[in-house]
Amino acid sequence: MLTCRDVAERADQVIDVVQDVGPWDRIQFRLHLLICPNCRRFVSQFEQTVRIVGGRSWLEHHSDAEEQIVEKFRAISVAK
Repeated sequence: MLTCRDVAERADQVIDVVQDVGPWDRIQFRLHLLICPNCRRFVSQFEQTVRIVGGRSWLEHHSDAEEQIVEKFRAISVAK
């Protein structure tokens, strides 16, 4: 069974259909989401962010943006 940390680390791989993720990995990911409301919320927010940003192609064209986004999330998590 995947942990919450595993789900957070693999979210982009499972959600991004460009990456080839095996069926067993997808099943484990979805099973964890069934039992964990926090991860469901995280994945939902992650999917919304990907939709808003327009996917990875936007980040590839704005390489510094990814680091800025990560830093803002870190600042938010430290503030809590």
